[in-house]
Amino acid sequence: MQLTGTSDDFPTDWLDPQLVNPPDTAAIMQTLSGENSFQPSGLLRDMADPLPLNSDSGLNATRNKQIAGFVHKLRSQRPFILCDGNSETLPSNNIMGHRGFYDAKCISQCLDACYADPEGIRVLLERKSMDFVADEVAKYALAVDTETSVLFHSLMAIGCHGLNLDQGHHTIGKEKYPVLKLFKEALGMKQILRDKPTLRGLQALLTMAYFSARVGDDSTSSLLADAAFCVQTLELHNASAIEKQYKSSLEQQVAKRALWFLNSLEKPRCLAEGLLPLIHDDFIDYDPPSSASHSPDEVDWFAINARFATICYSIIRERPRCKLGRSSPRRGQGQAPEHSASSTIKRIESLLDEWRDDLPFASESNATQSNEFAALTCSQRRHRIKCLNKYWSAVIATHSGQARGVVVDGGGGVGLSRARCIEAAQEILKNSHYITSTDILYDISLYYYITVATRVIMTAVIRDAFAGDVAEDTVWKNTKTPRKETSLPYNI
Repeated sequence: MQLTGTSDDFPTDWLDPQLVNPPDTAAIMQTLSGENSFQPSGLLRDMADPLPLNSDSGLNATRNKQIAGFVHKLRSQRPFILCDGNSETLPSNNIMGHRGFYDAKCISQCLDACYADPEGIRVLLERKSMDFVADEVAKYALAVDTETSVLFHSLMAIGCHGLNLDQGHHTIGKEKYPVLKLFKEALGMKQILRDKPTLRGLQALLTMAYFSARVGDDSTSSLLADAAFCVQTLELHNASAIEKQYKSSLEQQVAKRALWFLNSLEKPRCLAEGLLPLIHDDFIDYDPPSSASHSPDEVDWFAINARFATICYSIIRERPRCKLGRSSPRRGQGQAPEHSASSTIKRIESLLDEWRDDLPFASESNATQSNEFAALTCSQRRHRIKCLNKYWSAVIATHSGQARGVVVDGGGGVGLSRARCIEAAQEILKNSHYITSTDILYDISLYYYITVATRVIMTAVIRDAFAGDVAEDTVWKNTKTPRKETSLPYNI
């Protein structure tokens, strides 16, 4: 089933109401084992399993295996967005040869659509540089350099995707504008950009990576890796190297912006999918510059996302230590209470709360209340929900990834962390009631947040449903087997 529909269709209808507040475990199992609402497109590696089920040693192996199967089934579902079952029918000639199709008006509309996302390409590229790329293609067509060609095709893919959704063309392969062909044209040339890194080529790779991540294409990891390779080769992590390489102040800003744009794309993705970061914040020796489209009367979403990426990096860096109950190496052997896993969670949540409170709409009356979403435009609602769900998913990652460390601190915080995860999941699902199928086609991350929240709720419900059985099993085992006088480690 393709994910299609109008802005009035709410795909969260597939979330059975019983999944949020089910009377028994069987309801969940029936829901998850039914017909899929979406087709699988590879493994969707969300964050590390929240509230891991193996933390309850009383659950027997059969139940653990069964539950794990349901979790795997949920996490492996993803809607097709950038996929066309009839791709073999597409003509093989270069799209730039169809100059009659892409007249000045069409190109201008596509570039306008590229600028619709307040935290998208507009924070990386100035509009005049995008217009320059379009002018180059209009003048020289197939004679333009590879960097310009890839950047043009990528921008057109982003713009055409937005125009298709705005005009109600939601079925892949039947849309008015050939998004898939445009993007494939750009992907076909990406290896050249990696082999000969340039600043313009890096911008082209980042533009592709942004779009690929937004629609959930499988090329995202490869594009981010290629962009990171270019950053390493060009030494864009070092301010002195940038000043030596690029003489003008404008070029230096462009170079710094490219690195921080990559960082803002990569860190949330690494946190969500459990990946090793390619760019380490500790080695970047300059602050993020302003957005390419920043003006005094416009919110600088570039700075907001760079700050969120830094928080994500903090969560990623602390997770392994807290899972093992270790303090940071720089803190020495004596672990003071303030350096405990619980303290780490509080510190990171404080950073997240400050980030959320500094969002431009945070000061508005009821700005974060879901019942206010109906009064917003489609783009405003979609963007606001994404910002809030980013916050709540980071809260889940903070608490779920560090539960083992909390146990080492004494175990008192485990219940609080689980409760916090459930609260965050409920907020995500409440916000997601206002998400439409068009929203998900526009930005796949909105679907990802739903899967994370659903898994948290599902895990909590199954745990509670089995709690009584586990207690009975434990009593039975204790009557059958003499209790050993050895202390077993926590299994969280």
